[in-house]
Amino acid sequence: MYKTALLAALGLASVTAAKSATYNGDLLVGFTTGSGSDVIYDLGSASSLTNGQTWDLSSVLTGYTLSGVEWGVIGSTGPVSGGSGLNNQRYVYTTDLTDPQNLTGKNMWNGINGTAVPGIYQNFTTTGAGASLSIASTDISGNSWYGSTTISGGSGNSSGFFTAYADPNTTGLGSVNFYQAVATDTAPTQFGTFSLDGTSTLTFAAVPEPSTFGLFAAGGGLLLLTWRNKFRSNKA
Repeated sequence: MYKTALLAALGLASVTAAKSATYNGDLLVGFTTGSGSDVIYDLGSASSLTNGQTWDLSSVLTGYTLSGVEWGVIGSTGPVSGGSGLNNQRYVYTTDLTDPQNLTGKNMWNGINGTAVPGIYQNFTTTGAGASLSIASTDISGNSWYGSTTISGGSGNSSGFFTAYADPNTTGLGSVNFYQAVATDTAPTQFGTFSLDGTSTLTFAAVPEPSTFGLFAAGGGLLLLTWRNKFRSNKA
């Protein structure tokens, strides 16, 4: 009764409702302890991420001991139909404690974008950025976060994200790298990091593009040159 009241108070979507949501390509962040209920939250599309963007998840993480929770971010997008010539437009997104494996091609991408991520998303009763749900972590057949993404739970779900690609989870407070993989069998690219703090705030920090690094280097060189000229002028 307490758990039912808690879910009602949080306004979380119940997975006992009809599972009818169609995956929309958004990023999902999930939280699990391997027991009790998992929480999954729609962060919006990867293309909408901005450096320093934050999400206040305190209302959906009530009752969690954050230091022990496993969490991660996943997503996928791209053209469903068409041959391998479109593979450079087929993406998988994941957090990972190590560099994730290459996305080898359309078949691998299909397993993730066609089954693994949509299997989780089907539990949403409302869709889009800001939507959330709670599901029993032991509900592996219903694609709980624990059953779909973790090493421990993944063995029970042959179509889960962990089985199809990677374990995106880290444990507790802190940061984890966030990658984009392209279905061209090339090394994934780190886009940035996601961080969770003690206030249940999730933060995205972008990795500067190479051109940005160039600007930083040029700016530093100009500053050094200005300082050196000023030093010589004062010395004269």
